[in-house]
Amino acid sequence: MNIKNIICCLTLMGIAAPGINASAQKKKTTFRFFAEGAWQQQINGMDIQGAKRGLISLPAKSNLGLSLNATGEKNGFYLRFGLGILQQPSAFTVTDPEQHTVLYRSDFTNYYTTIKVGAGIIAKRWQNGSRLGLELNYTALSSNNNKTDVVLVKQGYMLSGQPAEDVRAYIDYDYGGTEPVDLGGILSLFSVTPVYQSRPLFGRSAIRVGLDISTKVGANRYGSTNAAQVAIFKGGGDRTIIAEEKYFDQHLTIGLLLGLTF
Repeated sequence: MNIKNIICCLTLMGIAAPGINASAQKKKTTFRFFAEGAWQQQINGMDIQGAKRGLISLPAKSNLGLSLNATGEKNGFYLRFGLGILQQPSAFTVTDPEQHTVLYRSDFTNYYTTIKVGAGIIAKRWQNGSRLGLELNYTALSSNNNKTDVVLVKQGYMLSGQPAEDVRAYIDYDYGGTEPVDLGGILSLFSVTPVYQSRPLFGRSAIRVGLDISTKVGANRYGSTNAAQVAIFKGGGDRTIIAEEKYFDQHLTIGLLLGLTF
């Protein structure tokens, strides 16, 4: 082989090498880990069903979560798996529709063990190493404590000049996983999450900031949820139902995520 041919071969190799390296880099799967904290604001507008006469009111509450996660990324796509815990305060108030007084108030805080699996795509990359992604996630929540009760709220009245008592409200409520209506008592959530990841700040570590919108999928009744049924009677010895309402927690939330890769 003469010098001319050697120069030609080296030139071709020089041109082809970057393409080969880029192709190999494209096919390489990278694994990362990150810790993530979550703050979620509960949106209760979808939870009330029935006459909607204001019998049941749901005060605004916020969830707090913490998880450890792993991702595997290849060609701009990645899979996510995470384990964590979620604190969820819940409450409802029952108001008399005629006298406009509070008949009953209930508060409860649940702690869920969470398993999150999802898939994402890198929608935008910047030269400094930062990027914007979009994730679709499924989260299974297992309730760590449950509570269920039936409450009869009674009011006094006068009967033939004598004091008497009758039922004014019937309240049946559940918190947590009281019946295995969903998958074995697991609460199933689906979420859409745009995520911005900063450039590497020290080593491989970067900040992750996301906006999470999630809601329940599956059963709409009791079971791994928060729910209540309320019936208001006429009272004074008359058991005619004058108002009814139901509350089924759809677990609709919008929240902020803050994470750190390592």
